[in-house]
Amino acid sequence: MELDKRQAQGARRIARLIVLSDFGSNNGVNPLVAARRYRDQQTPVSTVVLGTQGAGAGSRDVAVRDIAAGPTVFVKNKLEVRGALSARGFTGETLDVELFVEDQPTAVARTKIKIPEDADAVPITGLNYIPQTPGEKKVTLKVAPREGELVVSNNEISTFVTVLSGGLNVLFLQGPNFTWDYRYLMNAIATSPDIEVKGALIRAPAVGEKGELADEEFTPGRYDVYILSDMAANFLTRPQQLLLADAVKKGAAGLMMLGGRASFGPGGWGQTDVADVLPVEVHPGDGDIEPPGGVKFTPNAVGLNSYLLQLGSDPADTARIWELLPPLQGANRFGRPKLGAEILGTVNGVDAEPMMLSIETGRGRTLAYGGDTWPWARTEVGRPAHRKFWRQAIFWLSHKENQGSDQIKLNLDRRRAAVGQTVDLTVTGRDAKGAPLTDVVYETKVEREGEPPVSEPVELYTRGDESRGTYAAVGEPGDYKVTVIGKRNGQEVGRDTARFLVYQDDRELENPSADPELARQIAEITSGEPVPPEQLAKHLAGLDKAAFTEYVSPTEHRIWDNWPFFLLFTLCLTFEWWLRKRHGWV
Repeated sequence: MELDKRQAQGARRIARLIVLSDFGSNNGVNPLVAARRYRDQQTPVSTVVLGTQGAGAGSRDVAVRDIAAGPTVFVKNKLEVRGALSARGFTGETLDVELFVEDQPTAVARTKIKIPEDADAVPITGLNYIPQTPGEKKVTLKVAPREGELVVSNNEISTFVTVLSGGLNVLFLQGPNFTWDYRYLMNAIATSPDIEVKGALIRAPAVGEKGELADEEFTPGRYDVYILSDMAANFLTRPQQLLLADAVKKGAAGLMMLGGRASFGPGGWGQTDVADVLPVEVHPGDGDIEPPGGVKFTPNAVGLNSYLLQLGSDPADTARIWELLPPLQGANRFGRPKLGAEILGTVNGVDAEPMMLSIETGRGRTLAYGGDTWPWARTEVGRPAHRKFWRQAIFWLSHKENQGSDQIKLNLDRRRAAVGQTVDLTVTGRDAKGAPLTDVVYETKVEREGEPPVSEPVELYTRGDESRGTYAAVGEPGDYKVTVIGKRNGQEVGRDTARFLVYQDDRELENPSADPELARQIAEITSGEPVPPEQLAKHLAGLDKAAFTEYVSPTEHRIWDNWPFFLLFTLCLTFEWWLRKRHGWV
C-alpha cells in the first residue's frame, strides 16, 4: 500500500520490485492479492528468500493466541474466560493454564490441556472467576515457560473486563407441567452478563417440611428475583413459603408469578403467605380464560407509560410493538386487584379482565402475569421485545430500573489492540428515566498508565443519541485508560472510564521458518523471478535499465496560481502598451 502511494505521488511506474524477506505471512494483506495488484500495474517482482524452510522445525514454543472474557460482568456473577493456544514441539504433553486477575496475588483458576497431534490451535476452556468487587479488572491467561522455548513473551495474554456492581441473581421455579418459558427466558438472558438465571424443576409436592428444594434457596440475599411458573403451592414447604413472602416484604427480593393451570387460585396459593404479597386476591375458583381466538395481552395507558412495558421509543411505538406480538392460548382469570396495585395490561383490551398487575408491598415488589411469554419469542419482531421485557421485569423487581442520576456510559469496541490498530469509542448520556441527555459536551482523553502518564485528547462527533470517536494505538505497548467527562453549561453531569491494552504482535518471532513456495508464486504471478540470495548482486547488475520505460506526466502551471509571476507578466504588458502609446503605434 505504501508503494502504491509513492508511485501515485511520483507519477512514475515502478519498473521492478525486489523483495528480500522470509515470506512468512502472519498479518495484513494477503501476499498473493498484493502480487496480482502489481501484475495489473505491469510491475515484475523479484523475490529473494532469506532463511530456510526448515528453520524452527525442531524448535519448541508455547503461544497463548486468544482470550475472550466479558466485556462486562456483575459482582458475584460468574465470569467465564476462554482462549486458544498453540504449542509447537509439545505434542502429547499436558500444559497447565492459569487465570490471573489484577490485584489477586495468585491464580484464581487453573486447567490442564493436553496437546494433540497436528493441531494449529487448542481451545482453552473451563476457567471461571466470580468477582467480589466492582471496577475494571485485568485478566490474564498464562502458561509457565517451558524448557527449550524459542520465545516466552507470548506465553501470556491479557484483556480488561468491567465488573459492575449489583449483579442480579434470579431463581426460576418450574412445576412439573411442561412449559417453554424457562428455556426461552434462558435464551433471552444468555446475552445479559448482568443477570444470572438458575432454573429448578420441582417434580413432586413437598412432604411435611421436606421438599425437593432446600430452605437455603430462600435465605435473604441468595437471589434478587424469584419467578414461579405453573407450580402449585404445595410444592414448597410452609416454611419456604413464609421465607419467600418475608424476603419480598423486606425488599430482599422481588417476586413474579406466571400463569398456568397450577398458578394463582387453581394452584392453591390463596391460603399461603405468598398470597399476601401478590397484587390480586387469589381464590381457588378463579379459573381460566381461553377464548377461541386466543388471548392478546394489551397494555393499557398505565402500562404503556411504565418502565416495565416500554418496548419502543415512545408510548405510541410501544403500543405498535405489543400489537405485533402473537396471541396466547389462554390466561388465568384474576380476582379483585388489591389496594395499591396497578393494572398494566388486560385480556384483549377488556378492562374488566386484568392480565398483568404490579404492587409494592412493604419494601419489595411483585408482578402477577396470567399468561406465558415464550410465544412472543418465536417471531422476528417478538424476540427483541421478549428479551427487553424480561430484562426490564427483572430490573424493576430488584429496584434497579432507576439509578436516580444522569449517567454517562463509555463503550470500547475492543479491549486489546495491536500497535497500529484503532479503538472506536462510543459515548451515550441518559437521564434517570433513560431519556437521552441533550446539550452535553464531552471531553475525552486517552492516557498511557505509568510514570509519568501521557494523555492525548480524542475528538468525538455526534451521531443520533451517541457520540463517537476513534483512537489510533500507535504509541508504546502497555495499559491505557480512556476518560470521558460530560458537561452542560460548563458543569459536569457525569463521567466514565474504560481501560484497554496495546500490545506488540510478535508472530514473526514465533514462526522463524521461511516460505520459499510463496516467494515463487509471487514472482510467477508478476512475471518476475525468484533469486537465490547468493545471486542477488549478479541479478542487480544484469538488469537492463534501457528496457525500462519512464512515463512522464505533464504538469500545467497557470500564471494566476503564482502571484509574483502574474505581477511580472502584468508589468511587461503595461510597459509594452506604454511604448506603443509613446511612439504612436496605437
